[in-house]
Amino acid sequence: MRSAFAVLFACYFIFINLPCAFAKTEATQLNTVETARTLPENSLSLQFDTLPPYYSGSIGAQFSDRFYMQLRQTVQTSNILDGGKKALPGMDLKLKLFNETHFTPQVALGLKSAIGHKKQAGEYIALTKRFYDFDVTGGMAWGRLGSAADIKNPLRILSDSHFGKERPLDGNDSNKMSDWFTGEDVAFFGGVSWQTPYEPLKLTLDWNGDAYKSEEQTIAGYEGPDRWAIGAQYTPFPWLELSGAYTGGDKFMARARFFDTLPTRSKKAYKDNVQYNPVPRNILSEHSRREHPKTRLVLADGVSTPYQIRQNADLYLAESNGQNIETLSIQPVYFGLQGPDLILPKRGLDAVLNGSGSGNELWHSMEVKKNSKAFLKNSPSLPLSQNKYGLKLQHVEDITQEYKAYTHRTSLLAEGRQILPFNLIAGFGLRSTLYSSMQDTPVLKSFPKDAVRSDEILYTKNPVNIERAYLAKLISLNPEIHMGVSAGYLEEMFAGAGGEILYRPWDKRWAIGAEGWLVKKRDAKSSLARDTKGDLLRTGHLNLYYDIPYQNLTASVNAGYFLAEDMGAKFELSKSFSNGARVAGFITVTDETDKDVFGSDMEYYSGLTISMPFNIPKAPGYIDKICCETELQVRPLARDKGQKLDNPLPLYQMSERISSRELRENWQDIAP
Repeated sequence: MRSAFAVLFACYFIFINLPCAFAKTEATQLNTVETARTLPENSLSLQFDTLPPYYSGSIGAQFSDRFYMQLRQTVQTSNILDGGKKALPGMDLKLKLFNETHFTPQVALGLKSAIGHKKQAGEYIALTKRFYDFDVTGGMAWGRLGSAADIKNPLRILSDSHFGKERPLDGNDSNKMSDWFTGEDVAFFGGVSWQTPYEPLKLTLDWNGDAYKSEEQTIAGYEGPDRWAIGAQYTPFPWLELSGAYTGGDKFMARARFFDTLPTRSKKAYKDNVQYNPVPRNILSEHSRREHPKTRLVLADGVSTPYQIRQNADLYLAESNGQNIETLSIQPVYFGLQGPDLILPKRGLDAVLNGSGSGNELWHSMEVKKNSKAFLKNSPSLPLSQNKYGLKLQHVEDITQEYKAYTHRTSLLAEGRQILPFNLIAGFGLRSTLYSSMQDTPVLKSFPKDAVRSDEILYTKNPVNIERAYLAKLISLNPEIHMGVSAGYLEEMFAGAGGEILYRPWDKRWAIGAEGWLVKKRDAKSSLARDTKGDLLRTGHLNLYYDIPYQNLTASVNAGYFLAEDMGAKFELSKSFSNGARVAGFITVTDETDKDVFGSDMEYYSGLTISMPFNIPKAPGYIDKICCETELQVRPLARDKGQKLDNPLPLYQMSERISSRELRENWQDIAP
């Protein structure tokens, strides 16, 4: 079964692979050491490797040119085909500090098991410089990566009591931030990669700082290899790298790495794959002066807001013959949320539509009117045709267990939302669990009476559950302040009511909001999980968002009261792509210790989500409108602490369609 799911992961990446935009020219890893190199921005990576006594698998994302994050599961075993004796999960980070120049090397800081098991934890600073066909790396390592102990820890001069303290290389406690860069000793590492005349092949040589002290103490008869390794890297395709090395005189390393790069700007291809037709009902006109008509544009999903503005403005001007019009005011509306009035000069709009003007000129001549009078009083009545339906194949993989390599759950979700009279939103969804390894997992602890999600295994036993069934309403108090309320079955495990408010200044990169919910646990033993049980629970968070300039990244913090009455915060970094894909990584920290289904302590945890839309070739139009999305989540399953309600209509994501960022990043779509 483990081999089957390894193949499944590989097939998933190959399946979503788009035309590759890069070929790797620099090694981000040598044989047993890291370099200061990073993957191309927006890359996804799936890796499998083995070096006795371990084999491991990891999935990672290059969120920006400088930041890489991966989740890894390492299994200690004497045979890659057996089940493994102990799993050592961890989250690894790499941050590029300085770019390479003509005289200086590229510098990166890395953390292995920044959050995870101590046995694999270590930190390093790497410097890499290219000399013709040679890429030379050197650096210093802490923790197990520096267990060869070449010199004393130089950071002791800052605080000998902290950085110079004894650092255990094994144990049951997880690695913490207070352990980073500590330890009495550190070690040096280095290596070189040579690009051979045959472009797909590189030869590698390195010297690492790992002395395998923990393995020699805990594994009978184990003798660690010497510190050198010599090997080769072969890239037969831009999306595949194969590596092998002879290490320390008696062991062999093997590694396979899959890559994919998501597009940030390929809107023409994106639009050509989406059927979007402007129709008169998308334009909601008001009584206004003929020279300055004001319209409201009901936005659809699938294409950018500027593209819809252009298409519908063209339709409106054609139907009205454009006579005597000086400006055209368009207000974007999405499921009840309203943006500002975008006042476009008729002359500039005509020039863009007929190809004689530029979108850049129209952008600078556009007036944004935010202080609308009687904003709520003039709220539009939305057409009942506005809706969104979709199918999602969701796979959740938990690689954080210490006593099992991984557990997983695969589900098919059918969800939709529909506008009703009075601008109410009806949402409904069903979830069918296709497969779950939790059904075959021996549970080593009983579920507490007030379980939050630790009893997730019970929900997998129903063939079908109601995922969501709710009524909601979204309104905008003005173009920068939005509110939403929802009531019903809010997610698979909870039902109740609550609301959210968001302040998102139009011309700023930050936003702030708050949400609060009163919910009850749904009974997994009831048909469709439709009954509720237990006490009424209160949960709420203060939400902060910031759009990082030039990186197309959004950083967010949700701080407050989780479902298990614990306090804490969730930190997330997410990135959206022009084809609708999204990558997000998170870390959740709470003030209470949790235990997983095997009884291991879990003080805080992390996760990674990759979602990718796709279409079925030659499918009928009605199928094409709802299909489809795949989502891979690598995160802990069955946790109680640090659990946030899955808001069915999060305001920050819902308001993205009417935001200044949506216009700014896609404004080139205003031109034909």
